[in-house]
Amino acid sequence: MPKNKTKDSNKKNILELENKLKKKDEEIARLQNLLKKADSEIGIKAGYASEGASYTFIQLEAANKELFKLNQELEKTRAELEQRVAERTQELQSRVDELEKFYQLTVGREVKMTEIKEENEELKQKIKELEEKITEK
Repeated sequence: MPKNKTKDSNKKNILELENKLKKKDEEIARLQNLLKKADSEIGIKAGYASEGASYTFIQLEAANKELFKLNQELEKTRAELEQRVAERTQELQSRVDELEKFYQLTVGREVKMTEIKEENEELKQKIKELEEKITEK
């Protein structure tokens, strides 16, 4: 797969995971608000009726369980994302290292070729000078 397509695909995957995390964060915030509301209702209803208070406690417990489950999912998704980023970073670093080695080899080859060409020109010039000396005698 071409490098740009892989890069674009990885960016897309990361954006999708970030969007999932954002949605989970929003859901957690919603549940936290629900917990705060339930907590304030418990304080109000507890003073008036035990039935209302126990119903609010049930709501609070359900919201707390869902919040806990969402937090676990969020942590799992974050860990997966961090792992994927670490793996991708390692892959990219490996490719960079390969490209740097290739660059050094090609640059080294080009420098050597330039030196050989210069030496070749010098030798041609010396041969020409020697031929001129021979022909003069």
